[in-house]
Amino acid sequence: MYLAPAIDQVLEDKKSKLLGRPTYYQIAGILTRGYKRAEIPFKFRFETFDDYGPDDLSVSGLYDMEEDVKYIILNFPKEQKHYSITNENWREFKFAVSQVCQHETIHELQWQNRETDG
Repeated sequence: MYLAPAIDQVLEDKKSKLLGRPTYYQIAGILTRGYKRAEIPFKFRFETFDDYGPDDLSVSGLYDMEEDVKYIILNFPKEQKHYSITNENWREFKFAVSQVCQHETIHELQWQNRETDG
């Protein structure tokens, strides 16, 4: 996708702030601000799940065509408030976030290019 390099660059630019044990809230804020500054707006949110283990993470997304907002939802374990991002799991984290950002951008473009009646 044409935005992949820009999406990945924001993640790389924020890597030093994300490594360690940031809170879920901090991760969402760092990423939302990073993409806003890069003029590739995504709004990051997080949800927690009882059945996630301490190292589990998934990423989902939603394009709200009414508000023209791309939401990226980071799904974390409920029993914790922090997520451990290390050099060892960075690539996996980056890939998951990047893929969902790209996917939601495709939905946005599909919506913007749809045929409309009259």
